[in-house]
Amino acid sequence: MVEKNSPGIYTVKGDVFAIQIIDVRHLSDNENLWLKNLRGKLGPKAINKVIAELEKQDKTVSLGAYMDVVNRANSGSFKEVLEMRAPTFKQMLMDTEIGAGWIKEWESKAQAKGEAEGKAKGLAEGKAEGKAEGLAQVARNLKLSGMSNKLISQYTGLSLAKINKVVKIK
Repeated sequence: MVEKNSPGIYTVKGDVFAIQIIDVRHLSDNENLWLKNLRGKLGPKAINKVIAELEKQDKTVSLGAYMDVVNRANSGSFKEVLEMRAPTFKQMLMDTEIGAGWIKEWESKAQAKGEAEGKAKGLAEGKAEGKAEGLAQVARNLKLSGMSNKLISQYTGLSLAKINKVVKIK
């Protein structure tokens, strides 16, 4: 037997235990704000609404576990909202153990990403510099062997101006 308790909340009876089924698609936003948002695929607007309600009720500390679930299910949207919010909320979050953990985790990931990008950029620049130096050395050697600048340019792909410059250096 299924009993409808309210829109989106049902109780299934007749077995050893009664089971409650929640269909978040049919829950009202105002009456079930906390329950409705315990799911993935929340956008920034929905997360902003939850955070605004937290700030109104000063429940940040008591709802740390709740916000942890919302964050884990919607981390991309949650980060976006935190970036848009005033620093006061970020500080309120930092005052909770869970919130401080999120921010530390995000900062760590951002740092690792920055380091990886920097390393890749440095490696690419190093390769380009090494290739340029190698071509310059080839141009010098070809010039020493008596080859014309025009032929050196054809073989190395270097411009005549670049060949004149590297041949004069050494």
